[in-house]
Parts: sequence; structure tokens; C-alpha cells
Amino acid sequence: MGWFLSILTFLVLACQNETSFESAQTYKDVPPPEAEAVPEPVKELTSSLNVYFPCDAEPFEAPLEATSEPVVLGAGTTDFPYENFSETIQLGLGGRFCTPSNRERDIVFIVDVSGSMIDNDPVLNGQCGRERAVLRMLSESGAKSRFALVTFSEGVIFSSSSFFSSGEELFADIEVQDTVQNVICGALESTFYDRSLEAAESLFALSGPDTSKEIFFLSDGAPTFEHEGIGEAQNLKLDGVTIAAVMLRGADLILKDYIASVDGSGDPLFAQVSNANDLEEMFAKLEERSQIPLIFSEIGFRPLGLEVPFSKIETLAHVTQEGYFFVPELAIDRSQFEPGIEVYYKYETKDGKKETLWQRIEFSR
Repeated sequence: MGWFLSILTFLVLACQNETSFESAQTYKDVPPPEAEAVPEPVKELTSSLNVYFPCDAEPFEAPLEATSEPVVLGAGTTDFPYENFSETIQLGLGGRFCTPSNRERDIVFIVDVSGSMIDNDPVLNGQCGRERAVLRMLSESGAKSRFALVTFSEGVIFSSSSFFSSGEELFADIEVQDTVQNVICGALESTFYDRSLEAAESLFALSGPDTSKEIFFLSDGAPTFEHEGIGEAQNLKLDGVTIAAVMLRGADLILKDYIASVDGSGDPLFAQVSNANDLEEMFAKLEERSQIPLIFSEIGFRPLGLEVPFSKIETLAHVTQEGYFFVPELAIDRSQFEPGIEVYYKYETKDGKKETLWQRIEFSR
């Protein structure tokens, strides 16, 4: 029996050793599990590209470095990686027109002194609203401005002998005839627009060819029949004169649609106020709007390198009072503009200045 147990123990131990060996051998032959693949980050594509022409844009001496920032400023050439953009690009086109800061201005104040002004703009605390409005513009219109005054009712009551570089000189010319208050704050007879505009035309004959010619016209009622001044106003505007008009309390039938010029947005340079105390502020706002002397403004774009017609957009209607413009974004197919986009901004001012600025956006591969 002893020898049987010894043999059985030997066989069990042998089997244990064999099993252990086979297990170890199997472990060595199986490769370790592969590490889980880490997904690459998804690249966010931009869907917009804005081209903006600042008012002081100058051509760049060299192309800008490649960048993913989807904004282009000024004129020149810019490079963008093609793959940065989504299939549909929202193209934004905008800019700003800068009003020349050094141009000379000849300003004529045309002030209604018809009989109804005795109620609509009486003298209170030593001044009327018309006088305060003129005084503010005299102080804020810039160093290169000259001034003249025309007052009217049934004909011209007062007309300056010339243009003057300061309020003091203008008032001295007025006081040859009467006090400043009596001249500006009068209240006499009917309302003849035509005679006052004819007097302004005579004054502008003294202006230089490159001078900005401006009228600030104030009335409190519709003009007398057959004295509307529509033809006179049209001739002045054709000669490059800008007319800004304010109606005080009265019913407007002529000023807005026939006498006033339009601003850069195509809106009449016209305002209506119900209180003479508002004339001062309204004159200041109209002056700001009148300082954008654009008569033409256009932006165009097309695929770069292709001799196809430009898609053109008139931007005059999009110009704000501060001279900015930005047309609504346009959806374009990236594949149709694969080489890039060519954009121009063209404008013309009333004094004859013409300029075209170019921007070329290249989509690099």
C-alpha cells in the first residue's frame, strides 16, 4: 500500500507541474491587448469672413502672414488656409468713409422771420431759439468755416455782405443794420422761400471751387404760394450745395421732399421740432449728418483670378450718420471661390474725389 501511495503522489505532482508549464507557455504566446485609439480633436471650421475697409486704408507693402482670423482690414492681399472654412461662407462687407477734416466750409444760415414766429419762437430770457441754434453752430463748426446769414419773410430782410470767419465778425456785419436779436428773432410778414435761396446763391458766388457749400434752413410754416423755392433749391444742389432744413411746429409741405438734400443713407437732411428750445440740438444733429459728402459708394466681389463680372452692391443706402457701412452678410459657396475672393470699394464725393480700394483674399492649400 505504501508503494501505491508513493506512485500516486508522484503522478499528481507531475500533473501539477505539467499544467503549470502549459499555462505559462500559453500566456507568453498571447499578445497584450492593444491600447484604445485616442480620437483626433475635431477641427472647428469658421463660417464667416469679414472684409472691412477703414477710412484711412492704404495698400499694404507686402501680403499679410497666413492667419485663421476671419477678418480682413484695409487694402492689399491676405492669405487664409482653405481648409479653415466651412463649405458655406458668410461673407461680410463693410467699411467707413472718412470726412475730410481739413476742407473749408462756407455756411449760410437761412432764418425765417415771418409773422408766425412771434408765437412759435418768441424772445425768452433775452434770446430766441433761432439765435441759440445759430450761436451753437458758430462755436462748433470748425476753424476752417466761414459764415453768412439770410433772414426772410416777404422777401429778404437781411443778407450778409460776405462770409465771415467768426461769430464776432458776422455779428458786426449784422449790427450795421440792427441788433443781432432783432435781425434773427424777428416776426414780420409772409414766407417766401425762393427769395432767401436766391440770396444764398449770390453769397456762394464768393466761395472757392473746392469749398464745401452748406445751407441750414429754418422755417415755421409752408411757403407762400408761388414762392416755394423748389427750382432755386434744385439749382443750388446741382451746384454742390448741401441743404439741411428744420421745420418748427408748422406743417411741412415743401422742406423735406423738395428743399432738403439727402444724407449718405438717402434720408432727407430734415427734422421737425415742436419746441423752439429743441432747435439748438437739432441743428447740431443735422450738421453731423451733413458732413458725409458721398454721392456714390459701391462694393463688389468675385472669385479671385476669374474674368467674370463682379457682384456689385450699392452701399450708399447702408452708410450711417457716422460714415460706417456694412451690408448684410452674403452666403457664398466655398468651392465656387476656391482660389480666393477679390473685393473692391469705390466711392465718389461731391467735391470730385474718386477712389477705389482693393482687397484680395487667397485661399492657400
